[in-house]
Amino acid sequence: MTLMYLQFYIIAAIAFFHLQCGQAEIYENQPRIVTEHGHLYLISGENRNITLRTSGRGYVNLNDENLVQLSSMARNASETVERIRRNVLVTFQQSLSDLRSTLNGRQGIARRVALTTLERQVRQIVNLLNRNECGSSPCLNGGTCEDKYSGFICRCPPNWEGPRCDIDVNECARFAGTDLGCQNGATCVNKPGTYECVCRQGFYGNHCTLKTNDCSASSSSDLCVHGVCVNQISATRGFTCICKQGWTVDAVTGACTQDIDECASNHPACSHDPPVDCINVPGSFYCRECPRGYTGNGYYCRDIDECSVNNGGCSVNPNVQCINTQPFYADNELNIEMQYSIIGFLKSYGIQEIRDPVLGGVGICPPGFQGDGVNCVYLGTCQVNNGGCHYLATCTNAGATIMCICPNGYNGPGVGPNGCVPSPGGGALSPSNPCSSNPCLHGFCHISENRPSSYYCTCMPGYTGLTCTSEINPCSSNPCQNGGRCYRSDLSYICRCNGSFTGNNCETEQQ
Repeated sequence: MTLMYLQFYIIAAIAFFHLQCGQAEIYENQPRIVTEHGHLYLISGENRNITLRTSGRGYVNLNDENLVQLSSMARNASETVERIRRNVLVTFQQSLSDLRSTLNGRQGIARRVALTTLERQVRQIVNLLNRNECGSSPCLNGGTCEDKYSGFICRCPPNWEGPRCDIDVNECARFAGTDLGCQNGATCVNKPGTYECVCRQGFYGNHCTLKTNDCSASSSSDLCVHGVCVNQISATRGFTCICKQGWTVDAVTGACTQDIDECASNHPACSHDPPVDCINVPGSFYCRECPRGYTGNGYYCRDIDECSVNNGGCSVNPNVQCINTQPFYADNELNIEMQYSIIGFLKSYGIQEIRDPVLGGVGICPPGFQGDGVNCVYLGTCQVNNGGCHYLATCTNAGATIMCICPNGYNGPGVGPNGCVPSPGGGALSPSNPCSSNPCLHGFCHISENRPSSYYCTCMPGYTGLTCTSEINPCSSNPCQNGGRCYRSDLSYICRCNGSFTGNNCETEQQ
């Protein structure tokens, strides 16, 4: 009986197991809705999908968001991103690569900007190194100027101080209570560059330290300071001082303490041509350095011949003759005007200034070359200043020779201001036509094609107006900036800048 029950239980267990396995396989292939602890799950069959479909204008909401609309937007965005990636991004990357090459390549902007900045900085350093800040004699009262990289330092004599030696040292305050000051109750009087002791009665000497005015009992320096003491009973003080050169007797003390200003005389000893500043110092004087373009000691100055060394910097291939000219001075406006006028005249004949006119160097490029005299570039004879021919003439190269041919209606050699003049009678200009009276003062007359009784003028360079009577002043427009002064130079102008600016128009501030 027991064995029978055991067999029944075993068969029942096997049947139950197969039933459960069959149900599990059925559930795995079926979708389910399951709730658990308040959560809702939608579970598809194994390897099956969950699909939500709407009809008409219906849509599926998720927290008030239209999932259909969001899905459409995401799809469009994905297509846009892919289009950008395949088309726009490729073009942008190529453009970026080109831009990178433009900026950072061997000839890129960054390199050129860096080189330009470097060149400007080097130029500024060179200008600062070449500039002589002591050239304007900034140190006063006998101070010695030392030129520095970007400035100067004044070494002052003992009685002056300050950045420019323009502050008088108050010796009365500085020496009070010391052996260098006034003694025995004397009154100290400060003076420019020195001081004086006014002694009480019964005291004598430079610092009122002596009780006698006898020259034999004391040294000359005690009573006369900068002179020799001589006993003289008839004198008010019992002695007389014979002063050394550069000093004179003080009316109060009788000592040689009054400086003679040699520079205030009618004939100071320093150079007059060129003018050199005279600097008075206690008991003496000295002369400043000769200006640029001169050599000497300040008492005498001699023009430097820049052409004697290395052809003055002028070209040697082709050979350019260096013309030494006498320098001029910045404070002589008439001299400056004349100098630039001469340079302008020379330039009209192919001469170019080759250095600062202060140094007095000019040079001429040979015919057929153009440049500043230092560098000459060959262009062909007729390509430079019309080969020297007249304004209306035609320049023709004939080997090493040039020919200047006047146009129809004009005759002449074709060279010089009157190289081509209207033909007298016949041709384009007859006595009866309007040009026969030469109405164009600084130009050339032409008969109007439509009105033979009328004419018009072609003005020479530098002139304007209906009859070429008005001279053009290139300085009338005030081209020089920042306080620069404009000077005419032929048909152009030259700006002379002050010390703080540079450039053709004084437009660049020096660093």
